[in-house]
This record gives sequence, C-alpha cells and structure tokens, in this order.
Amino acid sequence: MDHESQNNSEIAAVTSPFTTPLSATEIAEVLVPRRWNVPQAFLNWGASIGFALLVPLVLLLVYGGIVDMGIFAKLRNGELTAPIMMLQLIGTFGGQILSLVLSWMIVTGMGKRSFIEALGLSWPQNFKLWHALVLGIGMFGLSALLMSILPHHETDMDKFLKFGMPIRLVLALVATIGAPIQEEIVYRGVLYTALEKSIGVRGSLVLVSLLFWGVHVAQYWQSIATLVAVLLLSFALTALRAWSGKLLPCVATHLFFNGIQGVLIVVAPEKATTSDPIAQPAMLLLNWLG
Repeated sequence: MDHESQNNSEIAAVTSPFTTPLSATEIAEVLVPRRWNVPQAFLNWGASIGFALLVPLVLLLVYGGIVDMGIFAKLRNGELTAPIMMLQLIGTFGGQILSLVLSWMIVTGMGKRSFIEALGLSWPQNFKLWHALVLGIGMFGLSALLMSILPHHETDMDKFLKFGMPIRLVLALVATIGAPIQEEIVYRGVLYTALEKSIGVRGSLVLVSLLFWGVHVAQYWQSIATLVAVLLLSFALTALRAWSGKLLPCVATHLFFNGIQGVLIVVAPEKATTSDPIAQPAMLLLNWLG
C-alpha cells in the first residue's frame, strides 16, 4: 500500500460513523505523527549534558586566552573567583539555549509539527495554575525539612552564594527561568514521551526520574539531604507528567519551586536550600583542572 492510500485509509478510520469522532488535532496526528523515537530522545538527553559541560568550559578557555591568562593558574590552585563563577553561569544559560534549540528540532521534525501541541504544553482539566503553586510550595517546604534533619555539607551550588549580589542575581535568573523550562522539556517532555510508548508509564516514570537524579549525583554527593530532595522532586514532577498527560503542569510547578529558591538566593542566601539541580556540571571540570 502506497503512502497516499495508507493516509486515506487512516482518515476513513478516524472519521468512520462507527467510531467516536476525533478532533482536527487528533486527525492531524494520524497524518503527521508527533512522536519522535527513543534514540532521538536519548540523543537529546546526552546533548543537554554535553552542552552544560562544554559551553561553560569553552567560555573559560576563551576568557583565559584573551582576557586573563591568570585564570588558569587560579583553577589549578583550586581558587574560585567572581569572573570564573559568572562565566559558569553565562555558559550554563548558553547551554540551556542550545539544548532547547535541539529539542525543538527533534520535537517539530525541523518545523513540521507544532512544538506546543507535540509536547503537551497545555493545562489538563483537572490541574490548574494554583495547583502548581501549591505543589511547588509544598515540595520546597519538604526540601527545607530534609535540609534540617539530614546531613548536609557544602556543595558546588553553595559556592555560588558566596560571590556577592551580581552572581546571586544571575544565578537566581538562570535557576528560576532557564533550568525549569529546559529540564522539563528534555526530561518530562522529549524523553518521557518517547519512552512511554516503548516501556509504558511505570517504566518511563522510574527511568526518567532516576536519570534526572543521576546526572546530579556527582554535584551533590557531599550532601545526603540534597540528594534525597532532588530524588523526591524528580519523582514528583515525573509522576505529575504521567498523571496529567501534559507537560505544562510540570514546567509551572518547577518554576514555582525554583522561584522561591531564586528569591531566597537574592535576599537571604543563608536560607536557600539549594536542593534543585541547578549547580553547574562544569564545576566538575573545574575540579579536575585543579
């Protein structure tokens, strides 16, 4: 059967009087499948990690080669300065942008599908904005409780809070805006959507949650409290995606969670729980260089 005949058969099937009528969007999905495959999803996931590692490092190398050669000696001595931290943040934001561009390319098939519709960036009937606010506040409160009862030592993220207001302002912006959008699209959007059709809801929930948590273990191994908090946040957001069938509730909840933390980073850094995975993976490379 050729492609045109197959499309005609599918249209007839979805518009048959013996079946429940489908919406125009659902019929369009039959003609232009919105799903990408699992290898593409894992490619996107791996690239997001690569961007987070390499873009800040490239900025450091360029800065050191053009502006201040002394930055390399500081890195070898394990000395962290405000310029180093700022370059890390700018590089992280750049990596998030590149990750979003790649996600758009994969999800839309280079512009052939709607990015918003394919990812489910809409509200389900049983979950609204105020639900996301309540859940975000609740998850932040739980994280703060864990910080108070479980062992917690300084992590890479905590180091950013010691470098003055400009660093904290940029950190708050990257954490509040960039991280929730990029992470939710990569994990609960592209990756979960592909895996759900392959291994089912339960398998996808567990695997995506563990992958989200696992890539941050190296950053937070010093703090059991932070590791537990990130794991719980990951499962909560992925479960919300599985239950609602939409991505927008996850993005909104994550934004509210990080928004609270962003405010604390600026006005009361000593109270910031730093439990969300927004510390820069490139800090690992800085440690290796040192």
